Amino acid sequence: MLAPERQKKIVQLLREAGTVYVSDLSQRFDVSEETIRRDLDRLEREGVAHRIHGGAISFEHTRIEPSYRAKLHLNTEQKQTIAAEAAKMVEEGDTVILDMSTTTVFLAKELRRKRDITVVTNFPLVINEFADASNVTVVSTGGTLNRPGFCLVGHETEEFVRGLHVDKTFLSTKAISVEYGLTEGDLANIAVKKLMIAAAKQVILLADSSKFGSVAFAQLAPLSAIDVIVTDDRISPEQVTEIEELGIKVIVAGT
Repeated sequence: MLAPERQKKIVQLLREAGTVYVSDLSQRFDVSEETIRRDLDRLEREGVAHRIHGGAISFEHTRIEPSYRAKLHLNTEQKQTIAAEAAKMVEEGDTVILDMSTTTVFLAKELRRKRDITVVTNFPLVINEFADASNVTVVSTGGTLNRPGFCLVGHETEEFVRGLHVDKTFLSTKAISVEYGLTEGDLANIAVKKLMIAAAKQVILLADSSKFGSVAFAQLAPLSAIDVIVTDDRISPEQVTEIEELGIKVIVAGT
């Protein structure tokens, strides 16, 4: 069995059981424990698993946040599709906020082709996408670097965003449910994201389908704070109906 196939099966086991152990996987796949450790190290870099002594646990079964580098490689195809759809909502002359999320990095790639727009962000990776896009005005919020998320947060950031009035805010979140709304795993980001929501005439949530029906550590906002949700075609029709009944527009990208 080749490594990619074995790693795919390990991911399936993680999702089913939440925890896997090196010794068990070594016997199951008839490979050395060192080979399994390399597999688990790779899955951790990709943001699928968190390494523990003797094995690994799924990020879906822990409050530990994968790094921003790992998140960039999670659900990439869905994020690209969502970003392409969301970019259609940005018009010439718009001022928009892009929050700290890897989906907004993909959106930034799409917005490079827009003319006469202003982008406000607290995410250096988004700023970097516009480095040579002279047709886009880029404004940094300033603030203190939150290293786990590689974003700018703190009092300076909050005061800057509090004074803004923009056309649209594009943001993401860790988990979404009808009962608990948008929930986050990183408390440092919540205050800034709340202000980004308050600053916009229209709030657009960018969320791949894996985030629906789950709850994270702390609430960011109720679903009623969102005007439009852009997601991928793996979301169930029942979930779409449930959200639309709350008066929120759901755009399923790629359909």
